[in-house]
Amino acid sequence: MKLSVFLFFCFAFSAIAENASSQNAKVTLNKQNVAVSEVLNAIEEQTEYLFLYNKKNVNVNRTTSVHVTDESVARVLSELFHGTNISYTMEGKHIVLTRKESNDFPATAQQSGRSINGVVKDEKGETVIGANVVVLGTTNGTITDFDGNFSLNGVPEKAVLQVSYIGYLTKEVSVGKQNTLNIVLEEDTKKLDEVVVIGYGTRQRKSITGSVDQVGSEVFENRPVSNAMQALQGASANLIIQQKNMNPNDNSMSINIRGVSTMGNNDPLIVIDGLISSTETLNNLNPADIENVSVLKDAGSAAIYGSRSANGVILVTTKKGVKSNKPTVTFNGMIGFEDPKILYQPVEGWQNAMYRNQANMNIGSSPAFTPAQIRDLYDHRDEEYWFLDEIMKTGLQQTYNLGISGGSENTTYMVSAGYFNQDSNFKGNFGVERYNFRTNLTTEYGRFKLTSLMAYTRKNERTVAGGTGNVIINSSRIPSYYYYKLQSEDGKYLINDVIGDDNALAKLQEGGYEKKDEDNFIGSLNLDVKLFDGLKARGLVGLDLTQHHRFRRDKKVPLYSSADLQTPVGSLKMKKEKPLLVQTL
Repeated sequence: MKLSVFLFFCFAFSAIAENASSQNAKVTLNKQNVAVSEVLNAIEEQTEYLFLYNKKNVNVNRTTSVHVTDESVARVLSELFHGTNISYTMEGKHIVLTRKESNDFPATAQQSGRSINGVVKDEKGETVIGANVVVLGTTNGTITDFDGNFSLNGVPEKAVLQVSYIGYLTKEVSVGKQNTLNIVLEEDTKKLDEVVVIGYGTRQRKSITGSVDQVGSEVFENRPVSNAMQALQGASANLIIQQKNMNPNDNSMSINIRGVSTMGNNDPLIVIDGLISSTETLNNLNPADIENVSVLKDAGSAAIYGSRSANGVILVTTKKGVKSNKPTVTFNGMIGFEDPKILYQPVEGWQNAMYRNQANMNIGSSPAFTPAQIRDLYDHRDEEYWFLDEIMKTGLQQTYNLGISGGSENTTYMVSAGYFNQDSNFKGNFGVERYNFRTNLTTEYGRFKLTSLMAYTRKNERTVAGGTGNVIINSSRIPSYYYYKLQSEDGKYLINDVIGDDNALAKLQEGGYEKKDEDNFIGSLNLDVKLFDGLKARGLVGLDLTQHHRFRRDKKVPLYSSADLQTPVGSLKMKKEKPLLVQTL
């Protein structure tokens, strides 16, 4: 029995370093024969600094030694990059490393080494165009031209060239005393022999002529995502997946292959273990149960599905057992926090008032604020807060998966169970919870192979009554005036001339909720009959049953126009013109 446990904890926090003064920050380092990157990491740990650099231009793998006690960061960096072509610039809490131009760097260092020429070919003698040739451990490199030729200057003695190209094994060549090199790359047979699932069975990658991409199970494992579609984001070229909002209860994600091609539905055909499915079924699938996903991008590879494959096909294959294998138990769990980061912030209240006055004067109207009112906003700027920040919170996310698989000489089995729970980033008791159970059984007898699949998914959701469509809009447009409050100290929900009768915090915490539960059952029987070598017949019967329940409760929340009032107001008539909220990126 094999037991593997993965436990990940992700915490988002902020800390204030003791070395608050950027220019006077000091460090103590005792590093012997380590990479430059390790020294930079040590500086980041002891200060508030964060290094920014391009690995192509800055060699952080160079070995160095640093022994300093209570020394300034500037002095350490000056010694660290002395005699190199790297310069640094301190910009607040960031240190930017850049490569100096040729006229800034000593000519002797630029010209050290000699010139190397060569040609790169494959095993058949064909030239390889666009192969990467780099002096190992440096950023000195080039690519081969249309004839497979390359030329490198400044190659030091005892240098090693690293040559790489897609579909070939990376090769390292010692230069020695040679000035001309003939390099032969070997095909990556392991990659070419990889079995790829396509519409009419499986094929080796090297025998496929259509446009097909395959995503392996390693993409789905240990990724902090809530569903399979999120796990596929960025995993395959030209597979475009967009999540429309951050609500974990909203599965309205758009998916298309190679962009939008029609005014109508652009969703590709989704097939899970041979059954035609939907994006909702794909989202209900436990990502840990996925073996691989094939993306069929052209008409040739997807032709078996007819007109339904006009927008491409996504084939999902779930995990199965292995023949003649002892029972294998796997368990993995992940716990983390989703911390929402708002990328824009409003200007301060007094600045907003000045912009509002300017806007009024531009259209010939009187200023909305007097100088005394603007001064009052300026004096109370430390008491301001933004409504959008006040309705957001950090959400806990946790996932646990247990699987048992194995097989005998003719039979394989795989049984898995999973649990997923994610809190909403909106304040209030909202979130989504999912339970998954799946079995995959196969039995072979002579020319016959029978495959049975059963999957059950239970999903519980709790979201805001009426949805969250206006929550962010109504909260983000409120200026950060100190006298605009969402809630008083004694718990009253407040309204003002801008927010009207729609207090977002009241709606989230007291305005009711909508509960949904969904039970989904998928079952299938698949019979393969081998007629003769190279030809087999397949029969498939399956069902996909879904049951929904929905309960909504709306609650009336008293709103007050002032914390001093004891009688709530139903709504506040907006007699004044709404202030304009100015936001900065």
